[in-house]
Amino acid sequence: MGKAGGRRLRILRAAWERRLVPGEPVELPRLAESALRLSTVVLDDAVPGASDEVAAELQLLMPTGADQGGTSTMRQVTVSRLCAANSPGSAPVARVRALLSCSEGVLLVASGRPLHVFGRLEGALRPLECQKAMPSSSKPSVAEVEKPRKSTRPRDLKEFVEHIKLHLRNNGRTSLRRLGTAVQLPPGVPTGRLKRVLLQHRDKFIVDLFGCVEINHSKRWRWRGQALVTKRRKVPSGR
Repeated sequence: MGKAGGRRLRILRAAWERRLVPGEPVELPRLAESALRLSTVVLDDAVPGASDEVAAELQLLMPTGADQGGTSTMRQVTVSRLCAANSPGSAPVARVRALLSCSEGVLLVASGRPLHVFGRLEGALRPLECQKAMPSSSKPSVAEVEKPRKSTRPRDLKEFVEHIKLHLRNNGRTSLRRLGTAVQLPPGVPTGRLKRVLLQHRDKFIVDLFGCVEINHSKRWRWRGQALVTKRRKVPSGR
């Protein structure tokens, strides 16, 4: 049993066999969370007029992307090579050890003579179209979480304070400039009064020396005003 995307994945297995003819590529089954494990390649000797000296190759065509013109490019890889002259009286057989993904559009190609290819499909064995239709997860993606909501202008100062609290809960410590852009002032409040409004609600917000705002979780009134001139402390004279 394996895991995929936080859930347990049941691994299924199914035998797979194909006859490959030169010039007719065969695409792997389009399956999600699955792979084809190649095991055996057999040369097809039942071809009339085929010479035993002609070798056969099992090749892979693997997509590598697209060129500047938008045409997809393929990379050719030879997996096995067989020749009937090396095995007189019996069909040549080659053992292959390859694991190919079933979701990348890999093609199997026979070169020279027809081949019989044997293997086994492993994985979820679910059609790729079903995988695309299924929701990836109930948990919202990062892009959905960070997608900004359309801001609405508060109607009064009370609603304006609630909008600021909601913004700080979602975004944390925020500068005055960014906060003024994210939360609009209510009608009738002159521009540039954001800091004054925040200082009037010191029990709810904290404005630090760097011009950033955060929620006052202690619910205490901070930065009490002090007189510029204080009374001189009486110092007892020494004897």
